[in-house]
Amino acid sequence: MVKTYMEPEQQPMRPLVEAYPEVADDEKEQLYADVRRHWLGRAIIILTGAILILLMLGFALFLPSLTRGIHVSFTSQLKVMVTLGFILMAGLIAVGTFITLWIYNQSRILITDQNVIEVRQLGLFSHKVGHLNMINVEDVSVTKKGILQTFFNYGTMTIETAGEEENFTFPNTPNPDFYRRTVINCHERAIERIGRLGSAQRVELAHGGF
Repeated sequence: MVKTYMEPEQQPMRPLVEAYPEVADDEKEQLYADVRRHWLGRAIIILTGAILILLMLGFALFLPSLTRGIHVSFTSQLKVMVTLGFILMAGLIAVGTFITLWIYNQSRILITDQNVIEVRQLGLFSHKVGHLNMINVEDVSVTKKGILQTFFNYGTMTIETAGEEENFTFPNTPNPDFYRRTVINCHERAIERIGRLGSAQRVELAHGGF
């Protein structure tokens, strides 16, 4: 389903401090979009994990038949140990799949009236939060590669920054053209707000943000 594009003022807003108090710098900052990674990535992680688990359980279940087929003799104790080994591997794959899925789901891009905030989960106990002021957005580009990304309408959104700041790159963005326009419009409105400020307020903004 393709979203109908709306200007930032038309999109439902809520205070960022209510949704994500740990990353909010200003109580007045409004959250326009909470961009999670595309569902197809979750499906691939689950499918890959399920296939590997079934393979391990299949080896454990059909081990006696396999050993007879290749004319290899195993003692009963060794068969039990090998079977338990495959079951243990299946359990480890299940845990690894759950952790990978959790890490995938935790990464997101928050688009507000003042900032683009990247929340990147690097590991089970490691994450990185980056803030990019809307006035420092230089350009926003979208890249879609292959049949899957074109058909399911997702891709990589890159937010280019002014100066020496690091670009924000968010892979597996759902409906990336929609969010590209949202960032661009928020950037334009941030510039308009700055234009309406007095010189003293602009100096204060340059040192402290919105």
